[in-house]
Formats: sequence, structure tokens, C-alpha cells
Amino acid sequence: RKTTAIDTMAELKLGEVVIEGKTKVVYSLPDEPGHVLLRSKDRITAGDGARSHEIEGKSAVSNETTCAIFEFLNACNISTHYIRKHDSTSFVALKVKMIPIECVCRRLAYGSYLRRFKEPFPVAEAYRFEQGCVEFFYKDDANHDPQVTKEQLVSSPLTVDGTVIKREYIELMEHATRAIFEVLERAWQAQDCTLVDMKLEFGLTDAGQLVLGDVVDNDAWRLWPQGDKRLMQDKQFYRELKSVSADDLAAVLAKYEWVAKAVRQFQVPAPSLAVAMTATASAAAKGCFPLLEEHALTATVSDEYLRMLLAQHENTPVPTVYLVDDLALVTRVQQLTARPVASAVVAAQAILGLVDHVTWGKRRGATYQAVAGDFLLRC
Repeated sequence: RKTTAIDTMAELKLGEVVIEGKTKVVYSLPDEPGHVLLRSKDRITAGDGARSHEIEGKSAVSNETTCAIFEFLNACNISTHYIRKHDSTSFVALKVKMIPIECVCRRLAYGSYLRRFKEPFPVAEAYRFEQGCVEFFYKDDANHDPQVTKEQLVSSPLTVDGTVIKREYIELMEHATRAIFEVLERAWQAQDCTLVDMKLEFGLTDAGQLVLGDVVDNDAWRLWPQGDKRLMQDKQFYRELKSVSADDLAAVLAKYEWVAKAVRQFQVPAPSLAVAMTATASAAAKGCFPLLEEHALTATVSDEYLRMLLAQHENTPVPTVYLVDDLALVTRVQQLTARPVASAVVAAQAILGLVDHVTWGKRRGATYQAVAGDFLLRC
């Protein structure tokens, strides 16, 4: 019998426990040096563990959410520790040196932010930050994860397994946090859902690369469908319960299942997009930005076929971008603009990003990678 991927996953040998937290446990993998397995638990907590309950099925739902998010971010050029899904409750990841800092990005003011900024200058609930507000919190349950500033982290740098977390790492964490938030924010917007805020954790590879670590599940953010707090689908619902009944826990699980189903759509681009290219323009585009191929109606179209497409889509609401290499055609069609191929591809990608969160996410990820690459060169 032919060995399947599922058979291979089932044979994975677990080593010792690397670390165990409230909602997950991390195992070493003797047969895969440099990798670990993260397994979720059927547990939900709040208030640094002061409130805690078992919810059967939560581990599978949380793992499904995390895997979908990491796969989407990897596709968007965001570096993560995620390698592959193992089974319904676990995934395989790079073994990294985790930095004990929670990075929080906020679009709307809510939760602890409101409690920290009261009289005489209170911040209104749901106040919108034009640029995502990034904050840092030191992971210390005993002291309720105290907030720290970038200046504190630079002045008194942490050392993680012999690596000093210097200024450049802190600045890159801030940049990565905002980039990841914006990519996921656009993905949620495509489903008419507001990403209010979220927390992230980062780790370092042996080569010194900063990557997103830990998990990104429904415990990590606040989500308001249609921008309405009353419709929240995240852990805040559990936090705000005055008492917790079996029905309440069922309602919590239902919200987590709703999120797991929603994030499966993150890698699905907007179906109405189309890019038509002549053979020459297509070949040039491949060298400039392969991303456009995902939206191409065809990579080898004649001028006649292109004219037919223009006529077909001229009076329809379908967002359509054309890359052509016929200057005569450009001058005859009002919608077309002549420019160098490289800049034309970038412009086409920007236009597609206005209506497609996948394209936008890949552009944002590419911008982040340019910053990260510059950091590695400087280090």
C-alpha cells in the first residue's frame, strides 16, 4: 500500500516536553532536529489563569485557526515558525528562541488600554488609531504581564539564550507586528469583520532571523463582525461572563468554530479580478512580479483577443487590469496608460490590492521583508 501524508504524520515520534503552558504544550522531535510540535489543549483561561475551563473540541478548533492563519501569512511573505499541520490538535514548527515579549497592535481602543488611560484624559471606547498602536508587555504571569516601553527594552535589553535583543530587534518586532496586523485586518475586512486588536509573539532562528512564533488563534485578538461589539466572536465574550455555565461554554465554542470557518477563506482571492496580458508582457511580468499570474485570464493573448476583452468588460463592474505590449493599442484605448513594464506591474498589483485582500497582503508582506532583509544585512 502506498504511504500517505496522513500515515507519515501519524508516525511522528515525540520527544521531551520543551515547555507547557495553560493552553498548549510543546514537544521536541527527535527525528526532526531543529523542529518542535505544538499541541493545543481543550482549555480556555482568562485573568492570567484566574478563570479556567475545559471545552471539549476547543483544541482542534484553535489548531485549525492557527494553521490557517500561519499558512496565509507564509503565503503573504511574512516569516513564521510554522512548517505544517500535523493532526487535528497540533502542528510542526521551527524550534526558535522565543522572546518573552507580547506585542500588541490596536486599531480601536478597548480593554486594558481604556483602563490605563482614564481621568483626566480618558480615551473613548473604540477610539480609532490611524496607524496601528503597538505596545509591548513583558511575559510574567505573576506580575500580570506588565507593560514596557520600547525605550526600556532598548536601555535594558533582554538576553535570550545568549542573544542580546538589541534596538534593531525591537524596531523590527514593532514593524512586523504592525505589518501582520494590517494583513490580517484586510483579510477580516473582506468578511465584514473588524479586527479590533491582537497580540503576537516572536522568536529567533539559529541564523538570527526574527519570525512570528507561538500560535495565532481566537484567544489572540478581538473581532467585531460588522464593526459591532455586541457581535464579538472572540475570547472577550468569555472574559466578560459574570458566571460560566455549560451553555456559556457551548456558546464560546460556537464562536471559536465560527472563526475557524471564516479564516479558511483568507487565502481565497476576490473572484471578480482578472488580468489579461499579451505574450511579451506576460513574460516580462514574470520577472517583475509573479503574483500577477494568479489573476491572469491568459498569459498568451493576441491583440485581437485583448480588444474583445476590453469590449466585454467595458460596461461591467468586474475589476479588470490589462498589461499589454502594443503601444498602438495603448494610444487607442483611453483606459490604458503607457509605462515601463516593471512599474506597470507594480501599478497593476496596487489596483488589484484595492479589491483583493490576498494581493494586498502579499504586497504588504513584501514591504516588510524588504525591511527585515535590510536589518539582517546591518546585523
